[in-house]
Order: sequence, then C-alpha cells, then structure tokens
Amino acid sequence: MKLEAYKTPKKVELSVKDKMRLTITTESYNGGMSANHVAILNPRLFVGSGPTGPGTNPPPPDSGPTYSIPVNPKDVAELMKSVAAKLKTDPAFSKEHCATIAMAKFKLIPVDDTKKLANVVADKVREFATNALADDGSFQLVERDQIDKAKLSMKPDNSGAVDSKTAKELGRLISADYILVGSVSDEGTYAVISARLEEVATGKMKAPASQTMQR
Repeated sequence: MKLEAYKTPKKVELSVKDKMRLTITTESYNGGMSANHVAILNPRLFVGSGPTGPGTNPPPPDSGPTYSIPVNPKDVAELMKSVAAKLKTDPAFSKEHCATIAMAKFKLIPVDDTKKLANVVADKVREFATNALADDGSFQLVERDQIDKAKLSMKPDNSGAVDSKTAKELGRLISADYILVGSVSDEGTYAVISARLEEVATGKMKAPASQTMQR
C-alpha cells in the first residue's frame, strides 16, 4: 500500500490483523531520492526473539511465552487474614460501619522479562482472596462484574491491574471504601503475593501485607 504525503495532517487507518510486522518507508525526491524506513512489530503476535538492527523496535517485555504457577488457597487466605487484622486495628476503622471492599485484579510479575504469567493466576488469587474476606464476615464485597464494568470507563494499564493512581477513581465509581490491590511475583522456586488497601476517601495505603507461596 502506498500513501501520499500531505502538508495538512491526515488520519490514516491500516488493518494489521494477522500481520507480524509493519514496515513504513518514507521517500524524499528533493535533490535526489533517499529512503528511510521504520518497522513496527505487532505485540499480539510476536513471540520470542525477532529481527533487530536499524529500523526495528524490540519486542515488548511481556510478549514471551505464557506460563502458569500453582496458587495455594491457604496461602492467599493467610494473606487476607493479615490484611483484615491490620485494617481492624487502624484508628480510622469503624466497627459500626461495614466497610465496602472492591477487589482489583492482581498485577503479575514473571520470573524474567522473556516470559509472561497467565491471567488465570491473577484470577485464582482474586477468587481465593474474595472468599477469604467473605468468610471473615466483617466486610461488604463489591461483585466482580460491577468492578469490571466500572473499569471500562477508565484506562488502567494493559494488564488490567489497578494501581494507586486509578484506585481512587475506581472506588468512587462503585461506592467502595477501600480498593484491594496487589501483585503476584514469581521468584522461581516460590512466589510472593503482596496486597494492600487503598482508602478511597483519602488515597492512603492501609494494611500492607505479603505472603510467601511455595511452588
């Protein structure tokens, strides 16, 4: 496909479905022909190492093969037990008011940049964590569907995880008192699950905790 250049900027849309690489070549005929080009790799299709050198972009760090790790519900329950205990001892926590907690998707950190942790790991941690807080009986939990619908009007990162910057906005959309955010970090022979509560009204971090999960 050949595109003409215009003095006035124009929007051009190209379909790159099922295309691994898109190369854009610019040519100048002023004082003799010269050409430059840039290659763009499709992160949805790119797997493993690829072409390098002038005019090519390196693959994104999370574009490697996807893998999973086992998630122990007991370890997740222990983590939530620690979070709940710390929150209940916070001077600002009111026992009379049943606090509403929304569970955000956990951020996944692979063992190295050449691999990508499967989303099923975050889904399992989120499910086990929700069950553990429900069993505690001290909190009201926001349904996952309600959280996902609210996130559609926001712009979280590509992983879908919610950080401190977006937790406050999400909490207001779903009328939650706290947003539970966290991460799963694969350390090779074990994994570390971390969690904390972001207080929607103040933006303060509450009840940080972590739990080692043996592989």
